[in-house]
Amino acid sequence: MNIILSIASVIVSFLFVFYGGRVITSEPPTWIMIFGILTISYGLMSVILLLFAWTRGGNTLQRISIIGSIAFLIIFILGSLDVGMISELEWAGILIVVLMILINWFAIRKITLRKRIV
Repeated sequence: MNIILSIASVIVSFLFVFYGGRVITSEPPTWIMIFGILTISYGLMSVILLLFAWTRGGNTLQRISIIGSIAFLIIFILGSLDVGMISELEWAGILIVVLMILINWFAIRKITLRKRIV
């Protein structure tokens, strides 16, 4: 189960990095460029935390994962409010991002719990 979660988490993290890279290469305004950089940073942070979860474990990784995930979700929601109103399509995007973030968090949580049991 942990291996499947790890693979799913790596795929999700790759999607964040890919999406952020696409945003940056489209020559956007500065605030959208910052969003792209933060998206890439979150994807890379998730992969690094996953690697540390497999090698070290610990509650600190879970805390970092939760704080980073909540911070990125807030940034994503604020980015969706760019015109002051969220449409149905933007709600769907937020829901997908929430599910992706949960996959990353759950993978790190399960792996760090496994490290405590073993």
